[in-house]
Amino acid sequence: MDNMYQSVIPSPGRKRPRSNLLLGILIAIVLVVLAICLYPPVRMMVHQSQYKEFVTVLSTATYRTSPTQVLTAQVDGQTLSVSQDNAYGLCGAIVKQGPCYISKEQPQREPDVHLSYGIYGTMDLWDVPLENDSNGFSSGVYIHFTSYTENVDFSYLMVGDPLRDLLTAYLSPELNTVLD
Repeated sequence: MDNMYQSVIPSPGRKRPRSNLLLGILIAIVLVVLAICLYPPVRMMVHQSQYKEFVTVLSTATYRTSPTQVLTAQVDGQTLSVSQDNAYGLCGAIVKQGPCYISKEQPQREPDVHLSYGIYGTMDLWDVPLENDSNGFSSGVYIHFTSYTENVDFSYLMVGDPLRDLLTAYLSPELNTVLD
């Protein structure tokens, strides 16, 4: 009978089984620290991947639209047929900016420029003021591109080139055919 009680009642020299609570808390802390450390690089990789997809889709739409259909732009109340050179120039100016800022807040007004890539998609551009840009820019271009062939939407905030520069360089009535 003595042996039976010894297995139930711990003797003074026997250690108590340790609680798994401390181990669980330690594992949780390590996982939280790991998640905090991994979030920024993973987010940057996802953003880079999305931007590459945007550039690919925009370039493809520009390429396919130019020889087969007319790229049209509605600018300042006029509808323009954008020349092939200007379509490539506009695409190149956007791509040259590199990965833009992700912005979920689309302006709540009509776009300043609406581009139609025919059956391939549309792109809307807004001139937006910038409040806290570290590079000293006071305005940027909000881009919303919808691809019909890929069934995706992209929204970016391009900082550096104001919309008026893009309009003057590629979307002016002097450089394109007015359709109205």
